[in-house]
Amino acid sequence: MLSRISLLAVLLFARPAFAQDEAPHPIVPGYERFGSNDGVEAGRLLLGELNCVTCHKPDAAVAEHLSAKKAPLLADAGSRYTYEWIRAFIADPQKLKPGATMPRPSLQPAEFDALAHYLASLKRPKPLEAAGGSGPAKAKEIFNRVGCAACHSPLDGPPRPGAVPLPDLKAKYATPVALAAFLLDPLTVRPSGRMPKLNLTPAEAMAIASHYVGLPPRDPENPAATAEGLEFELYDGSFNKVPDFDALKPVLSGSTTKIHPGVTKKEASYAIRFRGYVDAPKDGVYTFYTHSDDGSILRLGSLVVVNNDGIHGGMEASGSIALKAGRHAFTVGFIQGGGGAELRVSYDGPGISKREIPATAMSRPSAGEAPVLRESAAAASFTPDPALVEKGRELFTSKRCATCHEGVPGQKPLDFKPLAQIKSAGGCLAGKPADFSLTAGQVEALSAAIRDLASLPKPTPAQRIQRTMTALNCYACH
Repeated sequence: MLSRISLLAVLLFARPAFAQDEAPHPIVPGYERFGSNDGVEAGRLLLGELNCVTCHKPDAAVAEHLSAKKAPLLADAGSRYTYEWIRAFIADPQKLKPGATMPRPSLQPAEFDALAHYLASLKRPKPLEAAGGSGPAKAKEIFNRVGCAACHSPLDGPPRPGAVPLPDLKAKYATPVALAAFLLDPLTVRPSGRMPKLNLTPAEAMAIASHYVGLPPRDPENPAATAEGLEFELYDGSFNKVPDFDALKPVLSGSTTKIHPGVTKKEASYAIRFRGYVDAPKDGVYTFYTHSDDGSILRLGSLVVVNNDGIHGGMEASGSIALKAGRHAFTVGFIQGGGGAELRVSYDGPGISKREIPATAMSRPSAGEAPVLRESAAAASFTPDPALVEKGRELFTSKRCATCHEGVPGQKPLDFKPLAQIKSAGGCLAGKPADFSLTAGQVEALSAAIRDLASLPKPTPAQRIQRTMTALNCYACH
């Protein structure tokens, strides 16, 4: 047990356990920070953080001293990650993401292919909802403000020793929306909480995601014939958020050359939808803004670019999107509960300083013309081979992937020797059959912890707190 004085000494004088230029090895922040102070305690940390105790179950007394970090959930891996990244990562985790805690499987190239096809076939039934992004300055501000830089290296700085490494996120994630969904709720993929939920707004998550993954430019609809202004539809009712307008019947419709609540004389309890096209004169990134009281949502096609929804006073929200030159399908939804009603829609972009969108940049279908809605072609999607998917499904069980990665439909974990029967040398600690790329210091710490399993007293509350804070990397901030 560490006293207050000894714990303070650890915090003041702890140093990374290994040099920055060492060969890639599993990065466990608590170990990098404190690993050189107490070999047995460091080994207990590694037993949990490397997920050893998922395969090798500890008895109840030992389990009280360990905190297991579960592997990522892969039930919808194909909706999140690209096939190429999945294939490369499982073949050599340390090469693709130096610092990864996943071992390198001893498989043949054809087996890696099959596993990657299987994982790429695991899709969520409902597509991830899209949202607009933002520029690099905004992404950097959010990254530093919410605490990402405490665990990871700063966005624009050199790698920091002991920091949790980031892979090539553009290669990893199929879309920026997939990364944004993870940032909004990391626990849905990584349930052990090492990556906390940071209470980001969808716009903040998309700002970071668009910086790392990029926003592919949207293709314009470019309708054949248009008229000046936008169409509008007025809906009666009490709304707390912008509704699904297609499920409602408007009480009034018409056209307008300005986006504002003045198209109705009602003072409360209504919603308006404005729709048509907005012109992007040049290829580039455009930022759209809505200032509204109450809520508003701006879409290009079906993509939510600005989410300023809800009942609130006058406030502005924004979002960015890469557009190809041309006329793009454009919708603004607005709700008014009571009190003042405000709605202003602005934009900026290549050669355009921030301004309200002028009538000359908006248009609607000409009489007799059907509205056009076209979504940009997605990046070439990967189609898994059914035969390889089936082979990969079998390998996921037989190669014991399912033991660590829980929740994949139809998969069951296999049994391993319990932790009490594990020797302090050989096996995973010898590099085979599971190659964790462990350092000599990590091997020694794990061996010391295994040798010390015989008689462990019940952990004190102070030990539980210290171990939890170390495992969750609380000391990166505190």
